[in-house]
Amino acid sequence: MPDRLDDSLTALAAAIAAPRPAPAAGAAIGATAVLAAALVQKACGISRLDAEAATAATLATAARAFVAADEAAFAAVLAARRAGHDAVPAWRAAGLVPLAFAERCRELARLAEDVAARCKPALAGEATTAGLLATASARAAAELARIDLAAAGGPGAGEAARLAAFFDC
Repeated sequence: MPDRLDDSLTALAAAIAAPRPAPAAGAAIGATAVLAAALVQKACGISRLDAEAATAATLATAARAFVAADEAAFAAVLAARRAGHDAVPAWRAAGLVPLAFAERCRELARLAEDVAARCKPALAGEATTAGLLATASARAAAELARIDLAAAGGPGAGEAARLAAFFDC
């Protein structure tokens, strides 16, 4: 596994680092959330927490889907700008993608915390690490949403309330 893991991480890092106008933060956030979900799945699988393992798998699928949705939303922003159209609606739509994903990451963090309390003691480190990674992913996704919504003229009241849940301000 180490060689395959190294190849996969190297390829992901190279794609993220590529100097071209393409979303990179979303891919990094999504990959981090996938890893967090995998750690939860591991702790659940060995501890026989089957329902929680299934939830973690669903959240991992959501993380993969987020990466594609984030890329599509950014492509729509670029297309609007290149065509000389008003990009505000595209920015607003782009901001909603990471905002929704931040909420899913928060679910994953809560799941990881629950699993850490209930899994076999030898796996508490995996579940705790998953919770920390998921929390970081949630905060990072919320920050992306805040940046995108600022480009759209700022968040609406509902969006602002949803964002506030991720920040101490």
